[in-house]
Amino acid sequence: MNPDSNDGKNISIKNQRIKSLFVQATKEIIITEGVGKVTVRKIAEITGYSYATIYHYFSDLNDLLLEVKAKMVGDLVEYMELHKADPMDGVEAIKKENRIFIDYFIDQPNIFVFFYSYRLDYSKSDYAVKTDLGEKYGETYQNFVTKGIIKQEDISVIVKTIIYSLYGALALYFSNNGLTKNKLYEDIDQIIESLFN
Repeated sequence: MNPDSNDGKNISIKNQRIKSLFVQATKEIIITEGVGKVTVRKIAEITGYSYATIYHYFSDLNDLLLEVKAKMVGDLVEYMELHKADPMDGVEAIKKENRIFIDYFIDQPNIFVFFYSYRLDYSKSDYAVKTDLGEKYGETYQNFVTKGIIKQEDISVIVKTIIYSLYGALALYFSNNGLTKNKLYEDIDQIIESLFN
C-alpha cells in the first residue's frame, strides 16, 4: 500500500471539511442575521480560520455564496420531501405541499431574501443553481395527466405558474402589505383549484 495515497486522501478529506465549515458558517449568518451581514472576516471569526484561508477554497465571496445557495436549495428539497403528503395524489395534496413551501420561508425569511432578492453573479462560476421545474415535478402531477385533467406538455407551465405565484405571494407577505398567512394560503389554494379543476 502506498502511504502517499493515504496522505492525499486525508488532505482531500481535510480540505472538504474546512470548505464545509465555511459553507456552514455562512449559512448560519444568512439564517440568523441575513445575507447583508455576511463578510469574510465574520466567517473567519466563526470558523477560527484566517479570512485569507477562505480565498484558498473560494475565489471570492460570490463563489462562496453560490455554494451556500446550492446547499440551501438541497436543504429545501430535503425538507419538502420529508414533509410532503403521501401519496402525492389529488388537489389537496398539492395544496398541502405548497403550504409546506410557504411555511418553510415564513419560518426562515432571511433565506427567502437570499434566494429571491440578493443578486449573485453566475457568469464566472461553475455553480449553477438551476432546476428544470417540469422534470422535477413531473411525477407529482402525473396522476392528473393519467386522469385527463391536464396534458403532459402543460406540466411545466402549471408548475411555473404555481412557483411564481408562491414567490410573489411571499414577497407581498414579507413586505407588510397586509397579506396574512391565512390569506396567503387561501389565495394559493384558489390558484391551485383553478389550475386543476
